[in-house]
Amino acid sequence: MDTLSDQQRELIKKMSDDRLKEKLSAAGIPASVIDTLARPALLDLYSQLVATGRDKLPPATAESLPDIELEKDA
Repeated sequence: MDTLSDQQRELIKKMSDDRLKEKLSAAGIPASVIDTLARPALLDLYSQLVATGRDKLPPATAESLPDIELEKDA
């Protein structure tokens, strides 16, 4: 957390556990890992993601969305 700005640190510290878990999950951390972590570890892991810029998902584009075929009732 030392590499983050004071503002970033405060925002992360104020996050609820649920919000931290949500953010970590969105960043690709498996739920099986997230569920085993206590709050200090959640804070540390998320702050590492923020510090390295991996907390942001790339914007979805039409090319990155999966093809979905809907079955039509005949």
